[in-house]
Amino acid sequence: MFKSSVKNRDGTVTRDDCVRFFISSSGALDPVYEFTVNALGTLKDAKCTTQDIWTGRDLNFNSSARTAGTIRNGFYTVEMAVPLQEIDLHPAVGQAIKIMAGRINTARKSATLYFPRQEAFHLRSVLGKAVWGDRVAAIKNWQPNLDGAANRQLSFNSNRAGWLQFCAAGEDKRQLNEKFMFKNGSNQFKYNLPGQEYNSVAFSWSDGQQLFWQTPTYIIGNAMVNTTVYTTSGKSVLSAPQGLYPAPPATQKLQKNGYPAIFDTTVPPQTLAVAQTLFWPEDNNHFHIAAGSLQMLHVIAVNPEEKLSGLPWQLDLFLPRDLVLENVTTIKQSSYRLHIAGSRELNINKQPFTHYVIKSNLAQKCKVKPDPHDVYTLLIRSTGQYDAQKRTRTAYVYAQWDNGRIVEVPQALTVNIYPPLAGKTPRLFQSEMWGGFMVNLADSAANLRFLTDTVQKSGFNRLQNFPVPGMKRFGVLAYQRIINPRAKKLYSQHPEYRKINSSGGVVSTDQANFICTDILINSPEIAEIARQELQRQLKDFDILCLDYEAPAKDGMLSCYCQRCLKAFAEFARLSTVPERQDIHVKYHQKWCDFMTGRIAQICRMWKNLVNAMNKELYFYSGYQSPKTLQSYSVDWRKLSGVIDRGGAGYTRTTAEIAATVKALKSTPLSSGVIAEPWHIYLRQQSQPISLAYLAAGLISGSKGFLVYNLPGCDGRSFHNFSQFNSFLADHEEALFNAERTRKGARVQGIDPQNYMLFRTPGQPSILICYSTDTRRRQIYVDLPFEKSREYFSGKSTTGKKFTFMLSPGEMAAFVEQP
Repeated sequence: MFKSSVKNRDGTVTRDDCVRFFISSSGALDPVYEFTVNALGTLKDAKCTTQDIWTGRDLNFNSSARTAGTIRNGFYTVEMAVPLQEIDLHPAVGQAIKIMAGRINTARKSATLYFPRQEAFHLRSVLGKAVWGDRVAAIKNWQPNLDGAANRQLSFNSNRAGWLQFCAAGEDKRQLNEKFMFKNGSNQFKYNLPGQEYNSVAFSWSDGQQLFWQTPTYIIGNAMVNTTVYTTSGKSVLSAPQGLYPAPPATQKLQKNGYPAIFDTTVPPQTLAVAQTLFWPEDNNHFHIAAGSLQMLHVIAVNPEEKLSGLPWQLDLFLPRDLVLENVTTIKQSSYRLHIAGSRELNINKQPFTHYVIKSNLAQKCKVKPDPHDVYTLLIRSTGQYDAQKRTRTAYVYAQWDNGRIVEVPQALTVNIYPPLAGKTPRLFQSEMWGGFMVNLADSAANLRFLTDTVQKSGFNRLQNFPVPGMKRFGVLAYQRIINPRAKKLYSQHPEYRKINSSGGVVSTDQANFICTDILINSPEIAEIARQELQRQLKDFDILCLDYEAPAKDGMLSCYCQRCLKAFAEFARLSTVPERQDIHVKYHQKWCDFMTGRIAQICRMWKNLVNAMNKELYFYSGYQSPKTLQSYSVDWRKLSGVIDRGGAGYTRTTAEIAATVKALKSTPLSSGVIAEPWHIYLRQQSQPISLAYLAAGLISGSKGFLVYNLPGCDGRSFHNFSQFNSFLADHEEALFNAERTRKGARVQGIDPQNYMLFRTPGQPSILICYSTDTRRRQIYVDLPFEKSREYFSGKSTTGKKFTFMLSPGEMAAFVEQP
């Protein structure tokens, strides 16, 4: 079945199963044209003129394209005929253009994309390259053998000779690129894949100079799992990658090779499932938890096997006795609801375990690409004492479908135990946790236990949305919720308040903002609506955050009505008010400068309202950089003094952090940190937030850090947060307002930017250094004081010059001693 209900031109076609096509000339700033068609043939087209395709879309553009859709048994076909002159294309042999094609399967929440990409789909850089030609190369009988395991074989017929490029990437950033020469006629090539678990694979054909065909990027499984299967007549080994396989007759026990646990099957299964239970974030089946804390283990609730869809499901989890499954839940918006159906004590290889049975109210769905609603959250507590000599445990997990008719081969889960959380919280530095799973669990009592026992004990003092005693609570100033509902009535009374986009169209009331920016800044009516709604909706919050990341041309506050054009003329000191269509032809840079000032005016309006409620205005965007100025319309220099605190994004250089600190002057900045992977469908080794990541912000001048936890921070990150916040709490009088300098200290063996000396009158000096290297290094230090103690190891040093070892991602802090 396909979801196909939208029949109106330019309707919400992307909510149906649909095909999307983007096309543009080869120039860097040429318009990108979008054509989206559902299975009924309903068209939605748009013209995109900015770097960011989504925010620069003009939905008022309407081509004379003809489209058709045909639904057949198990598939649908879409046809488009687009007049090339309407999209600025003039074909010539050898001329390059940019395209992107994809399919959205709304019913199964999956998608296919024609060109491989590493960045987000809304950026121009992901568009693929095509070349107009006068003849088409024919590739026939194409057999990629993607379902096999090892020694894969590719076969095809071609009507010409050329080169085949094979590109593959596995988990943990393993890559493979090979090139084969093919002939006119029948061709066969053997290939292998680099990933042990998952691979993305793409093939492309060329004549040696020009590419003439490239496949979509395929995502396929590859891991081989060896399982000993015990039956009434003996035992055998099943060696297979992810998938479903017929079980040997009268199967009684299963054992994953290499592990001691042997598990009974309740009834002889008909089918054995391999690697269907997937964890997130993925770290080769590793689970990390600090002793005494409560940690989330996320299980992805969907799988790519159609045969399993709709069948009754249960998860069997076997935990060592010093680990306790305290709760199972989902996020609030999920339709799944979980419960622990039972538990029992047992011994595995003479070690005590607890067997938990987890069940769901709904059967799992078959989906290639899961979303956050498809995640089960298991809250596991570490109850034992930390023992540095016994830092690992082994747990086991497997699923059953259809009341044991289909049984998964058992998986081993390595549990890594870390020291207890310090429970120290800084007063001056801010450490804040943003949204995601950690504040949106359906079970609010379990949510509170996790936040108090793990997040708060890691030293966090600010939290988004969820109220926790002893932590400041912050919320986001969303126009859709605070301004728009009541502004619609005001808009109906004052149609002249409408916002006009760069194409001259009236902005729809379903957009993030539809009111003229000049009205937002200066209207007493809007200010009163904002004041009343703040009091009604956000009175229980301590901090209110304005998050702004929109381009100057067609962002949330970009308005081209006569009021705003007049204000721009005054700002730019123009003798006459310019025409809308001339803005980005003659005055683009001045308009960008104008818009950064408008953001500052909006912030001042919000600050007055928020401060009147004795609350803090917090502003979030990208770091001070050309990209932030152009793509986000934010100049932090103009925000100094008009916000109470700034916060900026992730994975940026120390130079950008320092530039933002400098731009804000006395207004404090919190620098962002984030774990990987970002999306739950990315099967790669997870990367925790390291001490080095946190130290980089501190050295650059930030007054705290913010973490967005959507990737699921694990016990390693919380251990590092705990250590770092403990360091800040113990020494913030010496750190917060310190002079940052490299004079008087010398450190060799790390990047010269990776150390800093902190000096505050009346306080001990502190040298901080961190490693971004890929291997453990010996570090040479020359200090301006004779005695010091390294905070994290507790080791004392005597003498200004000494050496020590520093591991990748670690930091060291040498505190001056009397």
